[in-house]
Amino acid sequence: MVLVGWTKSEFQATAKVKQFVDTLLNSFAPLRAIVNNEITPAELRKESMLGYGTTLRVLAGVYHELKRADEGQEPFSEAEVREVFKALEPKLREIPVADDNEFWMPTGAFLVGANAPQSTQGALRSLTDHLVEWARKERKKLRAPK
Repeated sequence: MVLVGWTKSEFQATAKVKQFVDTLLNSFAPLRAIVNNEITPAELRKESMLGYGTTLRVLAGVYHELKRADEGQEPFSEAEVREVFKALEPKLREIPVADDNEFWMPTGAFLVGANAPQSTQGALRSLTDHLVEWARKERKKLRAPK
């Protein structure tokens, strides 16, 4: 299929977005369940942060950062991104966020009792940075000899 009037960069951007969405769907069964009309977003929001747009925005930022090859960091493969996203899923179910939650509260992105991160740019950036750092540590664990 040829889309008249699209630039090469628009095609590339579309391909990147499609790859991100495919990665989300391959990593998170609840998102696949929404696509398959097995649950609603409202039902998902009762059990996971995945049901909130702010969380999806953060995951997009994390995905982007993990795929980059700068600052001396080796980019993640799609398989590695899926593995760390799958490892993150249980943490996304820790809602509402308690004041003693050692994973989410140090990010500064959550208010006590919240089910999703605050939507301020600073909160989203802090949370993205936290999850990127966590993902890099998680990859080391996944690569460690067993």
